[in-house]
Amino acid sequence: MSKRLKNFQINTIDLHDKQDAWFFKEFINIRKPVKIINSSELILNIEDFKIDNLCEFLKWGDELMVETKTGGGFGNGNKRVKLTLDDLVSKLKNGEDQYYLTTQYEEHAEPSDDESEREDDSEADEDDEYDLDKQFSEDLTPQTEQPVESKEGDEPDSDSDSDFDFENLKDDYQDDDDEEPEEEGDRDDDDDDDEPRHVKELFQPPLTNIYDKIPIQPPFFKNLIPQQINLWMGLTKPKKFDNTKDFPIDKTIPKGTSSGLHHDHSDNLYIVVSGCKRFTLFSPFDAYKLYTVGKIFKIYGNGVIDYEINEFAPDWNHINDDGSLQEEQETKEIKKIIEDLDPPNFSKIPPILLHLNELSETQMDKLVAFSKKNFPDLISLENYKIWLKSGDMLYLPAGWFHEVSSFGKENEDRELENKDNIHIALNYWFAPPNNDEFDKPYKTSFWAKEFENMLR
Repeated sequence: MSKRLKNFQINTIDLHDKQDAWFFKEFINIRKPVKIINSSELILNIEDFKIDNLCEFLKWGDELMVETKTGGGFGNGNKRVKLTLDDLVSKLKNGEDQYYLTTQYEEHAEPSDDESEREDDSEADEDDEYDLDKQFSEDLTPQTEQPVESKEGDEPDSDSDSDFDFENLKDDYQDDDDEEPEEEGDRDDDDDDDEPRHVKELFQPPLTNIYDKIPIQPPFFKNLIPQQINLWMGLTKPKKFDNTKDFPIDKTIPKGTSSGLHHDHSDNLYIVVSGCKRFTLFSPFDAYKLYTVGKIFKIYGNGVIDYEINEFAPDWNHINDDGSLQEEQETKEIKKIIEDLDPPNFSKIPPILLHLNELSETQMDKLVAFSKKNFPDLISLENYKIWLKSGDMLYLPAGWFHEVSSFGKENEDRELENKDNIHIALNYWFAPPNNDEFDKPYKTSFWAKEFENMLR
């Protein structure tokens, strides 16, 4: 597995008439992202997951834990509220954009008292990271509690006299991949001993009841071991800007919500059902220049990234190149633990610095100066932007850094219905392969045995 690809570009392919072994050789084995078009029907029926059909198809009656917008955005650790799928769909159709459905690792844990009072929530801020007035209104500087590493032994200056507010520029954060799924028996719908409880754990709520309606291992990924299947859903409203004041173009600008720049520890197959997604990608081998929250311990040849156990990642366990945990380390005495940390695999770079071309010239100049002072290595890094619309898919190998901006319907019509601005996606996470053989993508039998036990 090659560390770097020469003359790299993101390919766009159609999987019809292609073979599994070809896909493995051309993309999975060399750890190369690829955009896939006209092929989602090989895996699922997109129409089943559209907003008007979703509740009837999924038949999920239990409550979900749904992220709420805080400080103008979504984020890891943000308050979550309990909503049924029907309630969430109704709110999104009504134009309420302060809710976002993400992975459900701890969704059945009891919320705090204020989380339970979801109907008494204060009015959410409708502005997100692309609201320029919100971004540039206060005098805040990047956090300086944590050392910012661009490369080993080189620590850039973290002081700033910028007049921008960067504190709330990350939203839609995914939960840390390392949290364990809920234990067997925690779900009410698993009480029937005849139902495959272990298999159903792959299908995170509200997908659990369709475990037999979409493939566990999709075509072209049948030799990879699945770890989780998730549903993502939210609403992003377009915003009209005065082209003479804010933007030098005369049309509605989609006001996107962002995942924040981060990488996963698993391979990802991402399927867009509705709306529009923009991925901004960086190679895992640029990780030392991407200012991660955690201190990088090792980057494996297949792109999997391991972190040091320190005050920035006190609960971290070292991982192998196939994503499996090494033997659990003895607990270290860490004198200082920084509170409210994002997971170690998140970058401290504000997402707006990845999209400077969307700003006015004055705003761009100020942000370029800020970036050069606080994130100097970012300017020289090559990134790749991929736009996905309904039915498109993206294969993203583990370790590739990505910031995902979510938008509504890809349409310049300013009179769209609320449901046209709802973005929905599914994704599969797979254990990252670490072997060059198509029929044996893993060097050990660890994941094969785990999967065999799950299917029993």
